[in-house]
Amino acid sequence: MTNDNAKNIPDKNGDLLRDLQTLLEKQIRLAHKGDMTGVESLGEQAGSLIELILKGDLLKQTGFEKQREKLLKLYEQLSVTISAKKSETSGQLSRIRKGKKTVAAYRGNI
Repeated sequence: MTNDNAKNIPDKNGDLLRDLQTLLEKQIRLAHKGDMTGVESLGEQAGSLIELILKGDLLKQTGFEKQREKLLKLYEQLSVTISAKKSETSGQLSRIRKGKKTVAAYRGNI
């Protein structure tokens, strides 16, 4: 392996981590908009990157500590955002069900 190839390995590893970070940031934006289909689609792409990252043990290598911390924060933010949207959606469904029951009861009394 030449010196140039040795230098490219960390760059490629860093690219994988940056690509994952970009996908997570996009997922967070989509989750805030309520686009869970988009979040899921990007999640599949992120899963492929994660497999490569895990295969190369990148998160355990020195030099990637800051990126590792950033990724952990982004995953936490994504998880919180999805949970909040799930709770919001659950509340909306509950209101819709109550409304449907009210309409059904009103129709039954006519």
